[in-house]
Amino acid sequence: MNAELFWKMNTETTAADKVVGEKHAPVITFLGEVKPGKPVKVRVDVGAGKHPNENGHHIQWIELRCNDLYIGRADFAPVIMDPIVDFTMVCPAGPACEISAVARCNLHGLWQSKVECKCS
Repeated sequence: MNAELFWKMNTETTAADKVVGEKHAPVITFLGEVKPGKPVKVRVDVGAGKHPNENGHHIQWIELRCNDLYIGRADFAPVIMDPIVDFTMVCPAGPACEISAVARCNLHGLWQSKVECKCS
């Protein structure tokens, strides 16, 4: 376990090691058109497929938030489940919101990514 990373919220841009940041940062993608009051799928893929998925090193869970409001969480078992999840959420009314994802690696702690969702 890397104690320097484990006890804080990490992001790809704050990681001292670029490769570690790339492997751990959740990648947030909207699957479909984003419209206020309408459901949209939000995919979260930790490290865009680069993160290890073995018993000794894996992603334990992913949470999704909208403007810091908890939307949902997915838990993963190592080896048999990849750290990729699709959430379906209703885009809130308003000009924009911030979508964030937090993933927890059993060795490297918490990793967060954020994207702005501009509802049209």
